[in-house]
Amino acid sequence: MKKVLSIGGWILSILFFVLFVITLFLGKILPALPLLFAGLIVLPPFGRIFKKKGLRVAMVAVRILAVAVLLFAFIILSFIHSAGQPLYNSEELKSELYRIYDAKMDQWPVPHEIRNVRTAYGRVHVIVSGPEDGPPVLLLHAASMGAWSWLYNVAALSGPFRTYAVDYIGEPGKSVLDDINRLPMDGKDLSDLYSQIADELGITGSYDLVGASYGGYIALCHALHAPERVGKVALLGPMGITPATSSTSIKLVLYSLFPLKIFQNLMLSWALGEDPEVLADTEDWFRPILRGVTRKGAPPLTFKAEELREVKASVLLILGDRDKLVGDPEKVRPLAENVPGIRIEILPSAHLIGAERSVESNALLLRFLKN
Repeated sequence: MKKVLSIGGWILSILFFVLFVITLFLGKILPALPLLFAGLIVLPPFGRIFKKKGLRVAMVAVRILAVAVLLFAFIILSFIHSAGQPLYNSEELKSELYRIYDAKMDQWPVPHEIRNVRTAYGRVHVIVSGPEDGPPVLLLHAASMGAWSWLYNVAALSGPFRTYAVDYIGEPGKSVLDDINRLPMDGKDLSDLYSQIADELGITGSYDLVGASYGGYIALCHALHAPERVGKVALLGPMGITPATSSTSIKLVLYSLFPLKIFQNLMLSWALGEDPEVLADTEDWFRPILRGVTRKGAPPLTFKAEELREVKASVLLILGDRDKLVGDPEKVRPLAENVPGIRIEILPSAHLIGAERSVESNALLLRFLKN
């Protein structure tokens, strides 16, 4: 048993020292220090300092607690470090992403115009398509995807509807923050932001929302805080309505803390799935983001059952049966069904349902929004 514990201690110590070096290499000096101390504490020779058996046993518990505290300190210091970083770590990276964005927009399948509207947080970039007299539908993209990602769905939706694909401000895309320290930080702030966007776009009356992943979280926040503005809400693999939202957010944070290629590959497979066409369409956009973008703004939080019961809008929820971010649809269902009259559809898909299953999801969206 002692030999097993000793080997385990050495392995943990080496792991912490490797993470310490990686964190230093990434320029995060202060967040790296807790990893160094954790590596020292789990070293087997450290435990042998204490000669008496009773004292050694007591120190095991103390060391475990100390490592837990140090890991928590590492995460907090990493958050503080990230909060002070610009959205893009260089102008070159920003220009690279803008070029990729423009190349994606060359594939936009319908005529469109670009609107840039002023909000309390900065300039928001919106892609407008469809007939001017069509019922308005706001398209809210998944985290870090950009409004261009609706190119799989916009041809179908822009037939009968006036669609507004909005670049979330505080993420890679063409919306521009005025101040990285001033952002929407909760559901009410997010709802107020999208009310401002709708006003600046000249949308009068109510409008429908289609939200993917984090965009689905925004859509539900808007439906809760501005029920008079929101007609119908369609959600594709949304955050917030699944019990897995918090654990998914933690995984995303941990991946972002160590943006090495091996972790990038794991992240891409986990977040985007295995569909070769989806990966081919999105990998060129995601790798620069994982390399040097620090997302800003409100994190998605799991809604409470009582909050979901207050949703007044008609809601369509589309889930993927292989969605590793949202999780097992049957585990999502009990919480989601707190939304009055919600309709739930399950498609054979990973997280990017609108891209991977565009034909099926477009048919579901049109049927829901038209009726």
